[in-house]
Order: sequence, then C-alpha cells, then structure tokens
Amino acid sequence: MSRGGEARLGPPVYPAVNRAFLLVFVGGLLAVAALEVTPARTVREKLTGRELPATCAHLAAGGGPCPSCGLTRSLVAAAHGDFAASRHFHPAGMPVLAMLVGQCLMRVAFLWPRLRRPRLDLVVSAGMAAAFAVLVNG
Repeated sequence: MSRGGEARLGPPVYPAVNRAFLLVFVGGLLAVAALEVTPARTVREKLTGRELPATCAHLAAGGGPCPSCGLTRSLVAAAHGDFAASRHFHPAGMPVLAMLVGQCLMRVAFLWPRLRRPRLDLVVSAGMAAAFAVLVNG
C-alpha cells in the first residue's frame, strides 16, 4: 500500500504486467500481419491459405450485423496499406491499428525502469479502451 492506503502496482508486479501486455499486443499485430483480405473480401491465413469464417457467429445466428462486423477485414486491410478498403470494411480499423501500434511502442518504452510511468500507462490505456468502445459502437 502506498500513501493514502491505495494499492500500487510497483516492482515486480508492474514490469511483469507490462511484459504480458506487450506480448498480447505484439501477438495481435503479428496475427493481423499473417492474414490477408482476398479479392472475394474474405480473410485467409497467408501461409496456409485457410479462410476464416465469412461471417461472425452473431450474424450467422441471424442476429444481424454486430457493431464490430468488418473490423477484422478492416484491420487486415489497414495493416497491408489498403486504407480505402479498410475504411469500407469498418471505419474503426485504422484507429484501432494505430492504438495497437501505440500500445506496443509505449510498452517497449516502459521496459526500461527509468521510463516507466504506471499512472500514465493507466490513463493512456483507459483512454484507448474508451476510444475503442466509441469507435466500434459508432
């Protein structure tokens, strides 16, 4: 506990949490980079050629499109530089990709003890989460 009785993410908890988040965000970027949007507007793995399901479970169940419909295709298109297609698939694709890259850069910087700013991390991450919710839900 720190002053005022509040819990604190100090050493060694914060570095471990930061590394875990870095792995998650880098994994997400690698997953997006390993996919491609086909001419038929489906998404497939580049190495195996296996296509991902054409529709999400919500749409397949007859519930109509969900707020994130098209986001995967949008992220993949943006990651490969096709920004017009990215905007067409989902307007949040490019900002979400920018948030993923921003999180990776921030987490790499926070690997060095003198650059760590847990409170800044909390504020930036909470802001990005709120922005994601607003972007996806329009």
